[in-house]
Amino acid sequence: MILGIFWGLVFLYLLVGEPWARFSSYKRIQTNLQKGRNARLWLYYENIIRYWVIFVLAIIGLKLCGFQLSQAGFRPIAWSHFQAEPLWLKGLIIIGLIAYVIYYYFIPLVWARCNEKVRENVLKTIKGVQYIAPTNGVERWSWGLYAFNGVVEEFLFRGLTFLFIATILTGVKGVLVAIILAAFVE
Repeated sequence: MILGIFWGLVFLYLLVGEPWARFSSYKRIQTNLQKGRNARLWLYYENIIRYWVIFVLAIIGLKLCGFQLSQAGFRPIAWSHFQAEPLWLKGLIIIGLIAYVIYYYFIPLVWARCNEKVRENVLKTIKGVQYIAPTNGVERWSWGLYAFNGVVEEFLFRGLTFLFIATILTGVKGVLVAIILAAFVE
């Protein structure tokens, strides 16, 4: 009974509380930046703490209910599957990954640095989110920690939410609800 209430509260927080908390923190940062406060650090740390607290509570809850972390999406990378592939396929995959990084990250970065018109377009494009971008060394380090929240976010909003739905709604209903929910949550 108590675990059922706990999971209901966690699920409700993930669906309603977290989007509201994120929205309010972004509104607060805009106000605090206009007042000259160091609002970016507060945004980063607030989100780090919020995500990690719910992450630790979720892991404790999973263990208390007898679930394995792999059921909620935490699985080690199966390198053994990759080792069984032929050498030419491994090489093709590695070349493809390198080409992807060069094409989508390296070339645009160099192009934006070398071409004034491209740089202006990039700056115009990111103007809407520029207020949350780090501006000094401490903010960059904190933003690096903040960016790691993506792993926790995937666990909470994909793995844990889907496990919760699949546990309550079995069969096709659970899969359909999980797919529809994935489109709207985060």
